[in-house]
Amino acid sequence: MPTVEPSTLPSVYPSYSPTANHAVVACGSTQCTIDPSTAIVPITSAYGVRCCSENEIQGFVYTGGTCNLWSSSLNEEGECAAHDLSYYDAKAVCEGQGARLCTVEENANNCSKAARCGLNAELVWSQ
Repeated sequence: MPTVEPSTLPSVYPSYSPTANHAVVACGSTQCTIDPSTAIVPITSAYGVRCCSENEIQGFVYTGGTCNLWSSSLNEEGECAAHDLSYYDAKAVCEGQGARLCTVEENANNCSKAARCGLNAELVWSQ
């Protein structure tokens, strides 16, 4: 039986899980002024991709400090991935390179800001 009481304060960045038909998009960095900065949208919608990894991956940019993360918006050929990918296409870009979609919190904390491809002010697929 759990002995820890639940917290009384909500999380600053709630966690999201994709459903069969919907997934989360979030601002790519603090440069993004879109409101709301996070949304649940159909998985067939078109958004950009930000990939993150805790391990070094060739072509990814290292973000030090509290992030300690490698990020990229490039595809496996080293080109900017399209800004209009579906959720599963964006996820495949990341997984094909041994990475994952960046989290809402990582994007909000500018951990993926150095990922290139001009997505800092746009909504991107997130987890």
